Amino acid sequence: MKQRREGSYPGTFRFASGTEVPGQLTFAGRHTSFLAWSDEFSIYHGDFRSITGELYDAWKVSLIDCQDQQIDEGMLSFGGMYNIGIDENGAPIKTNYTVELNPSYVLFGTYHLSPHEAVIRRVHFVLEDASALFYDDQVIGHVVGETGNSKIKEIVKEIRFSRGQFREDDVTEKVQAAGIFFGMVRTEPFINTRTMLGQIRAWHKLEPEGDVNHRTLRNEIIITLEFGEPLIFDEAMRRTRRVLEFFNLISGRPQNLKLLTLETSKDESGLDVYVFPEYERQTRLQARDVLVDGVNRSDEFSRMLTNWLERERHKLWRDVRTRLAAYTCERNQFGVDHLVSLANIFDVLPSAEYPPMDRSDDVEYAIKECKKIFKQIAPEAMGPAMNALGRLHMLSLRDKVKYRAQVLTEKIGDKIPDIDIVIDEAIKYRNYLVHGSGTDVDPNVARFFVDTLEFVFAGSDLVESGWDIRYWCDTRLPSSHPFAAYLGSYTERLARMK
Repeated sequence: MKQRREGSYPGTFRFASGTEVPGQLTFAGRHTSFLAWSDEFSIYHGDFRSITGELYDAWKVSLIDCQDQQIDEGMLSFGGMYNIGIDENGAPIKTNYTVELNPSYVLFGTYHLSPHEAVIRRVHFVLEDASALFYDDQVIGHVVGETGNSKIKEIVKEIRFSRGQFREDDVTEKVQAAGIFFGMVRTEPFINTRTMLGQIRAWHKLEPEGDVNHRTLRNEIIITLEFGEPLIFDEAMRRTRRVLEFFNLISGRPQNLKLLTLETSKDESGLDVYVFPEYERQTRLQARDVLVDGVNRSDEFSRMLTNWLERERHKLWRDVRTRLAAYTCERNQFGVDHLVSLANIFDVLPSAEYPPMDRSDDVEYAIKECKKIFKQIAPEAMGPAMNALGRLHMLSLRDKVKYRAQVLTEKIGDKIPDIDIVIDEAIKYRNYLVHGSGTDVDPNVARFFVDTLEFVFAGSDLVESGWDIRYWCDTRLPSSHPFAAYLGSYTERLARMK
């Protein structure tokens, strides 16, 4: 797995139309761009879904889903001569036409990949917060000294015994002659579970680094998503994004990818995808900040992951989780529109997630008679009236949120007293924002409502997926996770609301 350094790389590129032109690929994080030039106007009429190229340093690249920023911004250059750089002899390069694109994905390796080829078998990636999600203090050690090789096994055996974590067949050792350094790593994946998106594994990759004067070992935690059959690029990335959303929830913040590699049936070497930090960090995540320990509580973690992804079979669950993910990425840019959006996701959930409405015979008779009356009024008035009657068979939005909250109060009711009152006030405020009925509230109280709706929805979803929230409350608090912050300030904010 490799990552490209930022900078500009010239090469020759081919559009889907077959047009081949010189160009330059610039790796610059979210501002990564591709510039092509030609004396032919045909460069303007290209299919930018997929562009392949061969850089002058021999790497092959595939640019997928390119956005034509210049056309959007009215900056396309054509007509007249333009100086776009210098050639290998220092002479200026002049051309008639240029086009600049922003690729959504840049794949690089020893071969090209078309987005329409169903050849992707596995996706391997490294998360920025992997060491917190999968904290394992037994995995690596370092011994410095001039001890001879005859002492190495004795030293490693002593260290293994003192840690008391591994059997003989559970570890591998790497010993180098420059000083003594060793690695102890679980040879089997600590997460290995079959999900509806594919087999998911988390495992250690231990590699030596440094020079002869200073040698050490670097450990990367690799997450592998293996598909039952080869997939096209879009579907492989869609499934990867869904898995990432789970890790975002567990860690409490959107994850930056450090590395991303595609393993295909075309070549064993695979293709690396250019990734960059999408979210700025002020703090480093610690092991206690995540909702469940992926190593020491791997069974719980695997169960949650499998069950949480199982709900992805239902489109409505995918839709509401996407809405929630959009909010969590914007948590620091709070606005009252977030309250409306989060409240509405409870209405979008599949009806099977809620109990049927229990109405008395008298109410059913009244509804039946009202329908007879409404059929006699004007059509433009009959429709809304019938719709209102139909909603009498459904739980109200307030009841739906309270029903989801019961999943949490059954486990940690002592941590969230009077949450039904908070939900009542939150839905009243939502109705004020949507319909104008009711009164405005203090912005701090509004934020309390938003945090409550997020906790109720996401928390109940995780508990139903197998999360032991009681254990987390008893052993992992306080922490920096948003759920921990919510529970830690709940009593104070409840009093302020009242």
